[in-house]
Amino acid sequence: TPKPSSAASDVYKRQLIFTFVIGTPTAFWIHFVKNKFLSKILDIFVEIPVVLPPAVAGIALLLTFGKNGIVGNFLASHGINIIFTSTAVVIAQFFVSSALYVRVLRDSIKTVPIELFEVSYVLGAGKIETIIKIMLPMLKKSVVSGLILAWIRSLGEFGATLMFAGNIIGKTRTMPLQIYTYMQDDIKMATAFATILYIMTFVLLLVVRLSVKDDD
Repeated sequence: TPKPSSAASDVYKRQLIFTFVIGTPTAFWIHFVKNKFLSKILDIFVEIPVVLPPAVAGIALLLTFGKNGIVGNFLASHGINIIFTSTAVVIAQFFVSSALYVRVLRDSIKTVPIELFEVSYVLGAGKIETIIKIMLPMLKKSVVSGLILAWIRSLGEFGATLMFAGNIIGKTRTMPLQIYTYMQDDIKMATAFATILYIMTFVLLLVVRLSVKDDD
């Protein structure tokens, strides 16, 4: 049975970039929303994918990006197909893991004194400039920790990826899908890959914990 290709590592890189680019402004947006009720509603929308059963997440993505979906229908009319591609893997992983990054970054933003924003505004910096030049450098450890947590979650993503992207060799097969494939006829290889995934997860979580401890 073929091993996972280098395409899988490229998928994880794209997922991390996607998480940072989309998740960062989302975290700040939720923080700056003045209406507490609206802020809580946004929190719920962001965190729903974390608690959704994998099958439900996969169906939601198919209904959205499938050829008859809200977004998929528009893309199909322009000759763009998402499902059963590496892009589908990235979207599935982002869907189920980005909330972890947003949560970590949002909690860190709350610890920044409001006076810092006020001083920045007085000195002539806008909100976006303040976030990019002052806030993100200050919160870099939280950014890295959040991205690692999101990556750990995406490493173990299985159900939504299988339903939305399939299990195509060299294209959409991730490590959990490879373990699933090995389970059919080679339990030893499945166990070996599962052990590697477990060790990777443990080491990455340890890095996050040590980073948080250093901040404390």
